[in-house]
Amino acid sequence: MGIFKGAFNLAAGGYTAAKAGKAIANMHQAEMQNPGIHADQFGDSAFYKAIYGRSDEAQLRAAIYEALTVQRLTTQENPVAIRAITPKSWGKSVEIDLMRTGKTIMDYDERRDALAGALGAHNATFGPGSRPGRIIMHLQHQDPLTQDRGQWPVLDHGYWRIFWPIPFGVCEDGSTAEVDLWQSSILLGGLPGSGKSVAASELIAAAALDPSVDLRLCDPKRVELGLFRDRADAFATEFEQTVEILNRTLADIERRYRWLEEYKLRKIEPHHAPVFPAIVLVLDELAEITALGTKESKAAAEKLRRIVALGRAASVTVISGTQKPSADVVPTNLRDLFGTRWGGFCGSFGQAEVIVGSDVAMELTRIPANQPGTGLLLAETGQYQKCRSWYLSDADIAAIVAMATPARKRWLAENSSPWNQVEDSTHNNNE
Repeated sequence: MGIFKGAFNLAAGGYTAAKAGKAIANMHQAEMQNPGIHADQFGDSAFYKAIYGRSDEAQLRAAIYEALTVQRLTTQENPVAIRAITPKSWGKSVEIDLMRTGKTIMDYDERRDALAGALGAHNATFGPGSRPGRIIMHLQHQDPLTQDRGQWPVLDHGYWRIFWPIPFGVCEDGSTAEVDLWQSSILLGGLPGSGKSVAASELIAAAALDPSVDLRLCDPKRVELGLFRDRADAFATEFEQTVEILNRTLADIERRYRWLEEYKLRKIEPHHAPVFPAIVLVLDELAEITALGTKESKAAAEKLRRIVALGRAASVTVISGTQKPSADVVPTNLRDLFGTRWGGFCGSFGQAEVIVGSDVAMELTRIPANQPGTGLLLAETGQYQKCRSWYLSDADIAAIVAMATPARKRWLAENSSPWNQVEDSTHNNNE
């Protein structure tokens, strides 16, 4: 490797841009005067040795700079800086500073296949870095999303609290993606077979394992949420029953807001649970509420929108899913209220855009159809992670419900409150 070519490794040895630039100029001048010169002739400088590949990491840095240069993602005048290279079980994680280049993560994503090929990786993927202007490039020798993910970690506990982050899936870098249910709402969408129901099951199971949670399930298909029925505080299969649950939930929210106003508080806190327990409302198929085209359907959709909009401060969480991602099923004014969104495989950009927005929609169309549970998890901050959820079998869910149901009954017996005694025909889940 020539001196001029190798000098693209500006980050080697932690050199500043100015110091690296001076070194490059010296090396370039020396090479022009003597084309056969070698880095050793510059002495023992760590910078020059790193440039010339005195370590595996330096060789990788040089290879990355060369690949980025070929793809026109960096130049001598406006170079990238490699901030860190972290070994992983599946490959390498590389943090790159783009501030001087004018490039974006989308520019890198468009060249993902070329970069993977140039760097000898099975795959190259990109995510947000540790600060603005940086990205993480994942160079994978193997795909963690195709490996055995083992058992869902929550199963080892047998107990959960709603304000604990829930292990949701394994990310491309081998880390664990987490979802917060506390004072948040989650929208899940994807075509049939994308794994939407399996992903939702993790969230419902975690909520069920908190004995203080008031769990309200709406299942128009009658079979998707049926395994959780014994743990549910309310269970609906008909549209009219779903409307009753929506009405009851809105009444609870309004009562809680009056209480917050009276005591000059901003939101329900975890220690308020004996009086105002967290409410988790699950709607398995959003289309059965928003897309029926009737006057009653429009009224129900508006009630749902209000619940999602007002629920955060009142400790009400909505988990809603759809396998019919379209604008009439998930209108923008409802979608944007969900703090967290998960999108599985979609057949078109338009379908994907409905769930995760236009910036990353194309990624959902690239998910292998034979990889259920894989999707993009979009956080309220706008950052996203590609991950694959764990699989919960019917036996796993049955075991969770068997533990959670008696725990819920004990909690109700020990924490009886007039605020919680609301008459509702849907409250008896055995009906």
